[in-house]
Amino acid sequence: MSITSSSIPYAWRENPSVDLLRRDGDAWTYSMELLPISATPDEWSAIRLPECAAWCYPVAPRDELFLMYHVYAWMFALDLLFVRTFKADRDLDGARAMVDRLPLFMPLDGTARAMPKPEHPIERALADIRLRLAPTRSTEWTRDMRKAQTAYADGQ
Repeated sequence: MSITSSSIPYAWRENPSVDLLRRDGDAWTYSMELLPISATPDEWSAIRLPECAAWCYPVAPRDELFLMYHVYAWMFALDLLFVRTFKADRDLDGARAMVDRLPLFMPLDGTARAMPKPEHPIERALADIRLRLAPTRSTEWTRDMRKAQTAYADGQ
């Protein structure tokens, strides 16, 4: 068996703010109480989200890099929470209830005026992310992201 080589048409880059993200990225995650409900600190650090965000957004300004890191953190926390809570307990009704509420925290107009009070750290974190994302994104992008996040949470 032979292994063919392939070349990457661009140079690999990592965002220069990665060290700052490694140091300070989880302050938000803890303030939203996503940790420890979804993972232990050791489990969380093993995921290496700062590096993932820095590789995916190599030229993003620091604030944008942190925002995208928070999106990743929310997605991973949601996924880990579902495995630990709803899948482990086979609580399909609880999972469905959580997923059904998520669109309430993804307003298309980018304002909190129609949002209910979050009942869970996942809802609180999603609301925070969406309110920071919406002002800098198009309505079409916001709608597509809402659809993608809802599909992700619904397991599709």
